[in-house]
Amino acid sequence: MSTKLPHLVEVTQDRVRTADRYLNEIKCSKIVLPKTRDKADHVYHLFVVKCKNRDVFQKYLLDNGIKTQLHYPIPPHLAECYTRLGYKVGDFPITEQYAKEILRLPLYNGMTDEEIEYVLEVINRYK
Repeated sequence: MSTKLPHLVEVTQDRVRTADRYLNEIKCSKIVLPKTRDKADHVYHLFVVKCKNRDVFQKYLLDNGIKTQLHYPIPPHLAECYTRLGYKVGDFPITEQYAKEILRLPLYNGMTDEEIEYVLEVINRYK
């Protein structure tokens, strides 16, 4: 872990550079991009977008060689480990909606300009 610490600024700048490209160059109206508050910085550990037909979009990306990931496909309050809390479907509707719509795009250190451009091209072709 401490081996990477001296490279933290460089690694973060690389991630921000990729995220900035996504934020500025994704033009697909079906994709909702993340927002950062004014006067706040982001390190883009993840780059998560929203899409109403997330599963169709994810398959489209995979069919074009772009792997994505889902985070919390089951809303935390509905996860088996929290059943003792007694929450049910409908208790947190925004969380439940996000669980159906969010998707993590590829963003990693060392991602080449060609890889980024390909992801952008494929996303912007999505109808």
